[in-house]
Order: sequence, then C-alpha cells, then structure tokens
Amino acid sequence: MAEKTGRLEWSKSEVLASLYDRVGMAGEQYRRMSIRLEGLKETLGGAMQVLVITSPMMGEGKTATAANLAVTLAYEEGRRVLLLDCDTRKPRVWSLFREPPGKGLAEALVEGTPVSELVRGTEVVALDVLTLPRGSDRRIDPMPFEKLRGLLRDLRDRYDFIICDAPPFLPIADTAALVRLADGVILVVRATQTPRHAVTRTLAGIDKSKLIGFVLNAVTERAIDRYYYQYTADPPDAGGIRDRNER
Repeated sequence: MAEKTGRLEWSKSEVLASLYDRVGMAGEQYRRMSIRLEGLKETLGGAMQVLVITSPMMGEGKTATAANLAVTLAYEEGRRVLLLDCDTRKPRVWSLFREPPGKGLAEALVEGTPVSELVRGTEVVALDVLTLPRGSDRRIDPMPFEKLRGLLRDLRDRYDFIICDAPPFLPIADTAALVRLADGVILVVRATQTPRHAVTRTLAGIDKSKLIGFVLNAVTERAIDRYYYQYTADPPDAGGIRDRNER
C-alpha cells in the first residue's frame, strides 16, 4: 500500500543495527526481541498488533528502538509491519531516511487524507512507514485520539504489527492516552542516565497488563549488573524484553 512515489531509502547509520550490523550484539538483541514478540502474539491468539515504544524522558533511544524492531519483524520474521511516528512534538522517524517524507500522519488526522496516499514503502519490502514531517508547522496538539483510534482500526486489517514511536511518557500527557489504544507497551531506558524515580513514575502511569517489558540502551558490560539490579531483582538480560507470562 505504498505511495506511487517509490520506496524510501534508509540512511546509512550505525543507529540502524538491524539493517547494517545484523550479526553484532545490538542486531542480535533486536532479533531476540522480535522472536519473543512473535511468541507473545501466538500466545494471545494474535491480539498483539499495536505496540507503543516510549521512554520516561527524552534522549533515551525510543525512536532507534522502534525503527530497529520494525525492521527486524519485517526482514527477519517476514511480517507486514508499519512504523508509525506518533511523537507529534518532536518527530524523529523522518530523520532515518535519505529523503524525508513530506506528508504523513498529520494529513491523515487533521485533513482527512486517505492513509493509502500517505503510507510509504521502504527498502525492507514488508515494512511501510507513516511519519510526521520535519518542522513545527505540522504538529498535532492536542492529538485527536478518536480519529487515531479509527485510523488504527483500519490499519490493523493491513498489518501484522504497528510499531508506534510515541512521545516520552513523563513530559507529554498524550502518551498515556496513546497507551490506552495499544495492545502492548515497551519502555526504553538508558543505562546510567535514566533516573530511577523517572522509571518509577512512568510505571505508575502504565497499565501493567499492557507492559511487555523494557529495553536497556547504551549498555556496557560493566554497567549491566549495576543497572539491572538497581531497577529490578531479575537477572541481567541486556537489551531484551520479558514476556508478560514470565512475570
């Protein structure tokens, strides 16, 4: 369902480990995540399509996580995937491509443009994107959630997974509402940077039945034990996610 303008080309970036470093540690961890999500989807009878990727605050790597997970699910698992940029204040998905898309979610929600005219294909054949363009003139504030609910309802019929790059949870109120529209939430935290109180406050605002797990970014081997035991009593499992059924 990509636009006639052709497929978008990804930027050559070390951030996109799932494209350019599949056999490295980061690439392997994204594969691990995708396998666990596949298992969770099967366990729940397919009721795991819309996933929100968020973080307590800015700068913790949620956009990179969303993009790499979307690529892995499409490339490695052969799933039909849509990467949806829902960060209306500071959209970043556009920056991952050589030619930033000019139109996207704003036109669908505000102007009523058919989504089939806005979704773009990518070099990863099974992966499409629906972005927000660069700049402040296309911000959606506040987010029209009833329109977004209807849009997601239609998109569920077209994709196996819809990966939503959401705003950070604590500073942006819209994120809590977006979580309510999702089937699952993955929380991204940054090693040695994300304060414990920020994680605690974020978890208090998320429905625990929707919390799939955590992604720990910027991990060094020295930081793994220290960071994980600070936040949880579980054994270290850097970069992975935990299935709901494991808790």
